[in-house]
Amino acid sequence: MTALLLRGEAEPIMKRFSPGLRERVPSAGQVVSLFDSWREMFGKETKVLSEKTDALAGTRRYLRTSSFDREKRPVEIAWAFNARDEVANVSMRLQQVEAATDKASYETKTPLRLPFDGEWTVWWGGRTIWQNVHAATAGQRFATDFFIVKDGRTHAGDGTKNEDYHAWGRPVLAPAAGTVAAVQDGKPDGRPGSVDPAAEPPGNYVVLDHGNGEFSFLVHLQNGSVAVKPGATVKAGDAVAKAGSSGRTPEPVLHHHLQDGPDLAKGAGLPAVFRDYVADGKPVAKGEPVRSQHVSPARR
Repeated sequence: MTALLLRGEAEPIMKRFSPGLRERVPSAGQVVSLFDSWREMFGKETKVLSEKTDALAGTRRYLRTSSFDREKRPVEIAWAFNARDEVANVSMRLQQVEAATDKASYETKTPLRLPFDGEWTVWWGGRTIWQNVHAATAGQRFATDFFIVKDGRTHAGDGTKNEDYHAWGRPVLAPAAGTVAAVQDGKPDGRPGSVDPAAEPPGNYVVLDHGNGEFSFLVHLQNGSVAVKPGATVKAGDAVAKAGSSGRTPEPVLHHHLQDGPDLAKGAGLPAVFRDYVADGKPVAKGEPVRSQHVSPARR
């Protein structure tokens, strides 16, 4: 597929596009123009520097980093394939790097529990961009996204409805005691398989002030499900909403991150160390969940 892209052969690539990708780039002319612009910008590939691939919940991704004759910096070609082996996304860009932070050695003060019950799987989590796409942004530098995987899939049926997804409507719990600093509700849930570029990125959310300058953000909540109001106090494990697909997410998911202020656009991300949970069958006293781990709160 990468060879086709670099040769400018767009037609066989477009035949593999997922319905969601066709919606975002509906005309063949747009696809050809986009691919041509990438080759014009970066030139010819001169050396493959690295290749990475992995699979999770029926999806696959491939990342190729190369040098090109018109760009001094490394360039990445990234592919994502859905469970039907369709191209869900493709991009050609300068190599992404983790956001600068002076919080890498910060020790989380709040005793955080996982924000759900039962077993979930880490979609994005960890400190590198390969593990965690959020690592590229300062505010969400240490964020984690969770979904539920059963029999190797995140959904039953054909996955065309939010109700097909195992995470849809599951209770979202306060990860620690605190005061509700902000909420947003009323944003529509997206349709699985596509991301509305016009949607506000977080969709519906709850922000909890844990004290000690630490704020939890619970994001992509189901429309109409937020059960708390600003100023309310909550205990660890209290239900605050339901998992949904509002904002910019291709399917129902729960996003959590910790930062040093209540403003999503201004705060600096903080490491979120969870306590007393199980990861891939092994007890963890304190840790940061990473991509592909199966995690659940420890039974008490």
